[in-house]
Amino acid sequence: MSSEQSPDREDTIRCPVCRARQTPQATCRRCRADLDLFLKAVASRSEAGRRLAEAEQSGDAVTVESLRGYLQWLGGSTLAD
Repeated sequence: MSSEQSPDREDTIRCPVCRARQTPQATCRRCRADLDLFLKAVASRSEAGRRLAEAEQSGDAVTVESLRGYLQWLGGSTLAD
C-alpha cells in the first residue's frame, strides 16, 4: 500500500460513532452521524498543538502549561509527551 493509500493519512478522520475512516466532512459517509462538533474539536486540538510548539520554543512557561492542560482536557496527548 502506498503512502497515498495509507489509512493513517493526516487528511483523514475516524468517525467516533462507527469508526469509519474518511476525509473530513460534516456527516459520516457510513452512519450519517453529524461530525461538525467533532471536526471543530479536531481543528482546535491541531491549533493548540501548533501554539504549544511555539510557546515551548519561545520559553513561555505559562502558555505551555495552559495549553498542555487544555489538550489534556480535550482528550488528546500534549504532543510533547
